[in-house]
Amino acid sequence: MRNNTHWPYKPGCVLRSEFTGIASQALEEVYVPIDTYVPEMSNFFLNVPLNVRENAVLTYETEHSADFYICGPRGNAFGEKITIKFKIVKDINQDELYRVAVKIFDDLNATKEG
Repeated sequence: MRNNTHWPYKPGCVLRSEFTGIASQALEEVYVPIDTYVPEMSNFFLNVPLNVRENAVLTYETEHSADFYICGPRGNAFGEKITIKFKIVKDINQDELYRVAVKIFDDLNATKEG
């Protein structure tokens, strides 16, 4: 990331999520304190944890956006919005894949007959 201001970050700055849509339903809120000194006009590294909720809907092909802001010690956002693109996928073992395929096949047959 880049602090593109002419001032260092004040102590107490945080990275905070501002989720809407699918992101608000699928991801856990993010609140990461920036506990290192960030000088003016400098680049710095920040790990952003994206934790998917257990009840999240899988969206294999669809890409979604998760937005974040840097906030000052009083909670006011400043700077540009940070957007991370994500998809919700799940590894499926062969047994589970077979069960899903059979269910889809059965549902298609039931639709045709009904």
